[in-house]
Amino acid sequence: LDEIPVGLRARDEVYGKPILSIGANNHFKVDRKFARNLGTVAAENFPNYHRRIYMHKIVSVYFIEAMRRAYEVCPDWQPKRIGCFNPRRMRHSRSPKVPFSDHTYGIAFDIDSKTNRAWSPNRPRPFETGWYKYSDIPEVVVKCFTSVGFDWGGYWNYCDPMHFSLRKPGK
Repeated sequence: LDEIPVGLRARDEVYGKPILSIGANNHFKVDRKFARNLGTVAAENFPNYHRRIYMHKIVSVYFIEAMRRAYEVCPDWQPKRIGCFNPRRMRHSRSPKVPFSDHTYGIAFDIDSKTNRAWSPNRPRPFETGWYKYSDIPEVVVKCFTSVGFDWGGYWNYCDPMHFSLRKPGK
């Protein structure tokens, strides 16, 4: 990428529009043309992770590099579950007014959702005393992902330490 997209409009321009239609029960039909942008990142790319990851092909290059850096500085880090492509609205809302999640585009992923819970701002800030009660992702791993352009949900007001996205917040 020449530039990481900022905001929702730039996200559509860079990655494409994934949803063809929305049917009954808020069921999303993914556009076939958009689906060609998605691919599988093989587990063989990572020494301590053993599952394929389905994501946008543009993002996969950044993801592989971030994981390479993470294993270089933190060789014992062993993520158990990384989830990426998941057609839905932000925060699993059913409201048509809520934008689509970056997971719908395959440009966001969550690492170990069971041990990296989203939480309110009155809890410890990232990597302060008490932080590791809410997240087990090492700070050096976060720095590896942000160093290649990923935005980290741990820095948001609505702290979401499992979440990384190759898009900067904005309108």
